[in-house]
Amino acid sequence: MYCTVLGADLAVIESSAEQVYIEGFLQRMAGAFPSDKDFWIGGGDFLEHGTWIWVKTQEEINPEASFWATGQPASATQHQACLRLSETTGYRWEAGSCDSPEYFICEKPYVIPESGVPVGKRLQGFYEASTAQCPSGYIHHDQSCYVIPMAEGSWADGMTLCRQLGGQLAVIDTAAEQTFVEGLLKRYGAGYPNDADFWVGGGDFLVDGDWRWIMKNQAIDPHVSYWAPGEPDNGGGPQGCLRISAALNYKWESGDCDSVEYAVCEQPVRSEVGVGK
Repeated sequence: MYCTVLGADLAVIESSAEQVYIEGFLQRMAGAFPSDKDFWIGGGDFLEHGTWIWVKTQEEINPEASFWATGQPASATQHQACLRLSETTGYRWEAGSCDSPEYFICEKPYVIPESGVPVGKRLQGFYEASTAQCPSGYIHHDQSCYVIPMAEGSWADGMTLCRQLGGQLAVIDTAAEQTFVEGLLKRYGAGYPNDADFWVGGGDFLVDGDWRWIMKNQAIDPHVSYWAPGEPDNGGGPQGCLRISAALNYKWESGDCDSVEYAVCEQPVRSEVGVGK
């Protein structure tokens, strides 16, 4: 299989966010392929006719996370079928003959070099594209690059993980940056638990009640802060660390620094160095 040669597998689409992303990417890349082409992904019913599974994981395809085209899967066929995305149906799913020649969407985990920690899914050739300014797997915004590792830990663990990736926990300096981070988390939120929280680089654990961006030792500007109602609220308890809460519509809240959460990592864009005569 072609994907195996790349050290990958045919893509397994586990969330609506992942489906929407792949649809959008294929639409942006439409000019690179014939107008009627289809794309194999990793599902099929060829192990048991009528039972659609992700072949790699042997898990049944969740109907709530499936995007079948109208009238699909075409169960009238007498032959087991493989799962493909069809350009003619807006990149929705359809059953196809497993011998049909189509393109592939390959996927493999993205792992932090030398650490073995998975950062998330990486679609081989179909990933939020790295740019000249950002490393592979990061999302570019303004003068920074962002990534949300698929690993959980304390605030300190999050900072260590971000440093392994060449950055630090995100520092949100502007309203535009907060809006971007909110949108990023909402876009990819289906890949995380519904109640997931995400560490960013602030806290008041140096001086209780004095909220700062720790790596800059800079007070958090109340004009660009996005506290949820009633926050920050330590309740007279231990000092807290700053996190973004999905349950609070991605606004800020104080959290126990030892709480196990995900992290939003940020690093500056790469400098462009020119060499002249």
